Amino acid sequence: MIHRYTSTFIFILMVCVTFGEEKKDKDFQRIYTGGNVSMNIRNGFTSVYLSPILGYNITPRFSVGPGVTYQYNKTTTAEFSNYGGKVFARYRALDFLALQAEYEILSFSRMQVSNDATDTGRTIFKAFFVGASYLQEIPGTRNFVSIAILYNLLENDFNPYGTNPTYRVGFTLGI
Repeated sequence: MIHRYTSTFIFILMVCVTFGEEKKDKDFQRIYTGGNVSMNIRNGFTSVYLSPILGYNITPRFSVGPGVTYQYNKTTTAEFSNYGGKVFARYRALDFLALQAEYEILSFSRMQVSNDATDTGRTIFKAFFVGASYLQEIPGTRNFVSIAILYNLLENDFNPYGTNPTYRVGFTLGI
């Protein structure tokens, strides 16, 4: 009798583990990574921009996730870094078009605003970007290249991205 209950328990446990693994694999396929990378070197100015993201597809067309941003800038007279985080939501309206909203907070060097190389303080930049991306899928993969145009709804006196709109070229890699 005990053997029968043990066998039944082991069978139920195996079924639960099997279905649990199948669900875990499906959930894992909803995760993707990607972001933006750029580098600019010209006339004594160097700029490096890294902004990786981690997304989760809530539905096949709607995803959300966090990201981080790091910017390194060097001129002939100064060197500084900006860094921060963001959250985003993306809706694929069409197979090749995504609508996007993103809230970002950056800690940036005040020397960018004051143009004073001795000003070592930091200040906060907040942005709420909305816009659209053109998506080009890499055939046979879950990977995309994107070109985005975003508009910062929180017009600030200083914008480390320059004036509106902001243009980005990025990538998405399905895990």
